[in-house]
Amino acid sequence: MNLRSSTFFLVLLLALTGCARYVWVKPVGDASTFSADNLACKERSLAAAPPVYQTFVAARPYYYGPEIAHSQCARRGPRGYNCYTYTIGGPGPYMPPQTVDLNAAPRDDLYYACMTAAGWVLERLEE
Repeated sequence: MNLRSSTFFLVLLLALTGCARYVWVKPVGDASTFSADNLACKERSLAAAPPVYQTFVAARPYYYGPEIAHSQCARRGPRGYNCYTYTIGGPGPYMPPQTVDLNAAPRDDLYYACMTAAGWVLERLEE
């Protein structure tokens, strides 16, 4: 297989996997109870794992490697040179504070377990 066909298959694979979405399906029982089950599971998971927000602040800035000074000169006509110096590396800007919900993942797990216990199955839909 040449490079062109392997690239085509890779792009096709990425396109197909990017179009998938997941939906809750109830194989046994009444599927019209989704709204009630969904709301009840969201309320239970929110009550069991309420949001706990924590803000993280970076202790030090990003570091872009050792600071190296470079000088570059260019001829500026018949009488002289035009030189300038610039640096690469060194400390960069500080990372902005990030606020994270510490209970987001456990709340999602509780919601998934509740919906599964109610008879719902999460299935992948291809579009």
